[in-house]
Amino acid sequence: MPVKKSHKEQIEYRLLIDKVYDETLKQEGIRFLLETVKQFANFHYLLDVEDLLEKKLLTWKLHGLRAPLKQMPAHGAATAVRIYYNLNGTFTFSLSKTAGTTETLTVKALKNSLTVSPPKQHWLKIYLNEHEFEEQRTNDGEVPQQKPDIHRKK
Repeated sequence: MPVKKSHKEQIEYRLLIDKVYDETLKQEGIRFLLETVKQFANFHYLLDVEDLLEKKLLTWKLHGLRAPLKQMPAHGAATAVRIYYNLNGTFTFSLSKTAGTTETLTVKALKNSLTVSPPKQHWLKIYLNEHEFEEQRTNDGEVPQQKPDIHRKK
């Protein structure tokens, strides 16, 4: 039986920060893909994120979940993704949860490399490689629990 991590050590969000190239714009950008560790059984929810970029500070404020525009049943983590172009050099990324907890990271985006300072808090896990991000999803995630099928007697 797997050992459950203490509440303090549990990961709540996974963040992928990587470089992407847009063929249409012919421009390289930095993708920020945030997803919940919790997997939802009925819908693929979206994370409601307010983002603001001021000089060398990129701020994301989480406002909760929202239902997708398409009401097609699906399962998976709640996600938010943004791509920023012309974001080079060293900048700060700040992520605030609805409870008021904030994680601040230093990101260095150079021509051929991308580095991020390690998170100080345990609720956020950082990835810089899409393959590793996808591969580790099952290890990081919380699989939705099946509710017992209860039949009531008349």
